[in-house]
Amino acid sequence: MEPEFKQSPTPKEEPTEEKLEFLKREEVRTMEKDIAKIREEGAKAEQEHIAKPKEEAVPPKKPEVVLMQQSSFTPPALPKRPLIPRRPLKQREKLFIRIVAGGIFVFLVFNAVAFGFWFFFKKNAPVKQPAQDTQKEVVITPPPAMQPRPVEPLPVVSPLIPFFTAPEQKLALENQDELLPKLQEFLASAPALGLTNITLQTKENPLSVKELLYGLQITIPQELTAKLKENYMLFSYVAGEKKRLGFVVELKDTVEIQEILSSFEQNMEDSTASFFASIGQKGSAYTSLFRSTSYKGVPVRFQTFSMIDFGIVYGVINNTLLFTSSMESFQKVADLL
Repeated sequence: MEPEFKQSPTPKEEPTEEKLEFLKREEVRTMEKDIAKIREEGAKAEQEHIAKPKEEAVPPKKPEVVLMQQSSFTPPALPKRPLIPRRPLKQREKLFIRIVAGGIFVFLVFNAVAFGFWFFFKKNAPVKQPAQDTQKEVVITPPPAMQPRPVEPLPVVSPLIPFFTAPEQKLALENQDELLPKLQEFLASAPALGLTNITLQTKENPLSVKELLYGLQITIPQELTAKLKENYMLFSYVAGEKKRLGFVVELKDTVEIQEILSSFEQNMEDSTASFFASIGQKGSAYTSLFRSTSYKGVPVRFQTFSMIDFGIVYGVINNTLLFTSSMESFQKVADLL
């Protein structure tokens, strides 16, 4: 006979509810652990994900550098590699380079051989040959200094005709350079009063008008020189203490002569400075301007140097140019002309 199981009383159901509550608490604890574990794994995965791009961003080191760091032997410095990779030369390029190199070599050999021949023949050449060539050059082509200069013919001057009658005083000259010093000696002596015709004696022909002006150290413009003839008269005028010089020159024509003389006035004082310095000194009445006057209908231009009737005085009378150093001497000569 099987034993009979007895059913437990109903009050035992309370412990069953406690178990359920206890199980629920354990389940909650297990879920909290799972959630914490999941969060921990997620954070770890996120850290790995963040660290991975940084590792990829770092460029890998060159294997050559790693090998050099690992090896205890330091190899010699390698030559820098060209930026542009070299390409293999073609057959045509190689042929062209060979032709150029061969041409250069042949050129150098040819020049060396030519230099050897030149040096050999120069060493064995006779020494007298250059002297003969030099002698021929000297004989055929003389230096410019040894070439004869063309001789200009001396101008033939006709005998001078005096423009008026006056006592004559002769001065002997070697050349025109002695004219002004001789006139200074003449004025320093006791010349005759009034007008004196000064004639110049030279070894050859009488002085030309250009030589006369050169001897008096008077420079005139080319336009005025072209108007002058070769007939002239040099004179002196003495009145008391005043000793003056002047000259009369015949003109080819009087066309534009007044304009030429007026233009010459700008430089007339400087161009005649030596001539007037041999006669006298400038005084307190000196003026640098030319003024105009007239004498018996003849226009006169003058520049005053001193109160004792000393200065530049000139005018054109009857196709002649009268140039003197005082107004009184101008008037005396104008009366005779």
